[in-house]
Amino acid sequence: MNRSIERLALFGGLLAAFGEIHPFCDHWAQGSTTAKCKRLYGDHLVYVSDGTAATEVERPGAPTMTASQRGRRAVASHVASYTAVQVGAAAAITRSFGYRVPASALLAGAVINGVTHAVIDRGAAFLWLADRTRKRGYIDHCQAVRVDDEGTVSKEANGPGTAWIELDVLCTKSEGAQRQGQGLRDDGHGHLPDVLPDGCGAVGDVGDTPAVDGELDEAAERLRVEQDDGSADPEQAVAVSLL
Repeated sequence: MNRSIERLALFGGLLAAFGEIHPFCDHWAQGSTTAKCKRLYGDHLVYVSDGTAATEVERPGAPTMTASQRGRRAVASHVASYTAVQVGAAAAITRSFGYRVPASALLAGAVINGVTHAVIDRGAAFLWLADRTRKRGYIDHCQAVRVDDEGTVSKEANGPGTAWIELDVLCTKSEGAQRQGQGLRDDGHGHLPDVLPDGCGAVGDVGDTPAVDGELDEAAERLRVEQDDGSADPEQAVAVSLL
């Protein structure tokens, strides 16, 4: 019974550290420019500073890169800050209660958590998962309405207040707690069991299913073609390539 209580306490502490810190990382640690740029894709040039297309505004001498490169850079920046904050919180909580996380477990959990978060944030893999679980209608229906300074109304599929955000959080917030729980041990009381209760992470290891990778590549290419000919919905056009 005591071991079961210890395991539940550890899992609860890690779940709180990773799950409750997640919104802070997404809405406070992440900058507005990063949030804006992380789903950019395509071969057209954009300005590095804010992701604005070079064809829209002339900025002589300003550095540019392709939209896909800017999107990947933004995701990498977000995941780096996200991982640092969550790992720091997990280490602080476990140590404050007399436990320590072995470096190997901490590193493995951080890598898996960071990679799955990056894949989801880039967008296409997330939509692929939504299609397979029949949640695409929920995403399409529960969007947000935005009004700009000139009074123009537009819809947004993946910002705050949307089904996209709700599903995104549910996909990622438990994955890190489950992975970080592997290999924890008590200071001075021997080893705890290696297996903790399963979490509800919807995304596991990435890159070990060629069929899925092929489908994602096709989806990304289709979105690029639709954008080029003007038929793509800008609110749903997202990229999958992280390489």
